[in-house]
Amino acid sequence: MEDELKKLGADELKELQLWQKRMIIVFAITMVCLPVVVVTDLIIVFSRTEAWLVFLVLLALVVLSGFIQFSQRCPRYSYRLGFQSRLLVPDNCKRCDVGLK
Repeated sequence: MEDELKKLGADELKELQLWQKRMIIVFAITMVCLPVVVVTDLIIVFSRTEAWLVFLVLLALVVLSGFIQFSQRCPRYSYRLGFQSRLLVPDNCKRCDVGLK
């Protein structure tokens, strides 16, 4: 019986994989944008207005990353999984030890 409580359903696992996919996509976009912005600024030299606009876009990406990171909760215990993982779905929830993969 206890083993049944430690297993997630297919829908719950699919939701966790979708969360991981979103985190990876936003992280990849942010990591591509940062060097592109720096190199573009070195070549073109942004005006003050353009620099602020680029800064706001990068800030929005970082805020979106944080929102996505801490949006997912453990399906069993409702503990935010973002506190135990930085980019990938952890193997188990630290609070209830349910397998998340």
